Amino acid sequence: MAITTQDGQTLEVGTKIYYTGDMANMDGFGEITNEISDRWGLRYEIAMNDGREMCITPASFQPSAGRRFVTKEHYTKERQEKIALMQAELTRIANLKK
Repeated sequence: MAITTQDGQTLEVGTKIYYTGDMANMDGFGEITNEISDRWGLRYEIAMNDGREMCITPASFQPSAGRRFVTKEHYTKERQEKIALMQAELTRIANLKK
């Protein structure tokens, strides 16, 4: 069963993800490998590319200040937007010096 988060990310088995990491855990990429729906709600099992395994709820993907999980597609798009903004700012600064 695929679900869509508030910011348009689609979550289902096979979705590639990015984990931002935290003070004790490295960031990295992985994939949703299983969906568990039982009396405790919906959870996703994730296999990270480096061998780690995680089990998380869809709430982990919802937009928030401390969000740790995004789809790889969302991560890539957001990263490209930030790089474009940085390049535009660097161009603006370089033009000020002329």
